[in-house]
Amino acid sequence: MSGQQGLDSPFRCHPGGNELIDRAIKFCDFPPGSRIWDLGCGAGSTVRRLTEFHGLDALGIDSEVPVGADRIRIVQGEATHIPAAEASAAGILMECSFSLMPQAEVVLAECFRVLVVGGRLILATLYARGEGAELGPWLGRVEPLASLIERLERAGFALESIEDASGELGALWARLYLERGGEELRAALGTDTGRLKEARCGYCLLIARKAG
Repeated sequence: MSGQQGLDSPFRCHPGGNELIDRAIKFCDFPPGSRIWDLGCGAGSTVRRLTEFHGLDALGIDSEVPVGADRIRIVQGEATHIPAAEASAAGILMECSFSLMPQAEVVLAECFRVLVVGGRLILATLYARGEGAELGPWLGRVEPLASLIERLERAGFALESIEDASGELGALWARLYLERGGEELRAALGTDTGRLKEARCGYCLLIARKAG
């Protein structure tokens, strides 16, 4: 699917919250009114923040648009087929969604198509500090950071910024552990505990530019 997570997913509470994405937008310094796509946007909380707080022309796409979502700014669809013209967007964001997209290369090629030359791709995503793994429906694919960067470069992107936010991920999971208890959290994560330990999940913010 394009990046939608179930609404009951404990990972839906984005590590780092608004502050992480705000730092990315500040780094990119998009002109007011720039078109930005949020792929795997869920109910659209980040789309609203990009629009109302940052003054951007933000749109979201998700394979399952929840009831009550802003249907003007959020369309139902797949990240492999963004409903946008070639070179029509200044930025594309994937927050907690890229690891859930099985056709990663196709998605990145579509991002490259839609972005203007010099446009920015923002990834806030899980990565593996240990062994790469498939961790089930809520966490998806985790891969070593070097492999993730290589994916971006093969797709024609040049890495501009990297920020490790693993501490924010750890804080989120610790809070959920206290709120829900260990057994419920493990069940909600939907993956084998052994594989989770081997993967040693981290979280990072990557910003890459469409080369041209």
